[in-house]
Amino acid sequence: MRAACLAFTAGAWWLQQRALLMPEAAVLLLGASALCLAVAASRWRLGDGSSMRSIARGAMAACAAFAIGFAWASWRADHRLADALPHDLEGKD
Repeated sequence: MRAACLAFTAGAWWLQQRALLMPEAAVLLLGASALCLAVAASRWRLGDGSSMRSIARGAMAACAAFAIGFAWASWRADHRLADALPHDLEGKD
C-alpha cells in the first residue's frame, strides 16, 4: 500500500514537471487503462505463494497507481485551467 501511495504521488509530481498537458482523450484512455490494471492486480490470485508473483502483483499495483496519479493530476489541471480568461479579453472592462 505504501508503494502505491508513493507511486500515485510520483505520477502527480511527474505531470507537474511537464510543460504541456496531454489531450483529454489520452488522459481518459490512460485513466481507464490504469483502473483496469489496478483491478487485475487486485484480483490476481497468487496461487502457490511464490515471492515473484507477489512482487509482480505489487509492481502492477504501483504502475497502476502511478498512471492514476498522473491522469488525476492532468484532469484536475485541465479543469483548473479551463476557467482562465481568454487572452483577447485581458485588460478590457
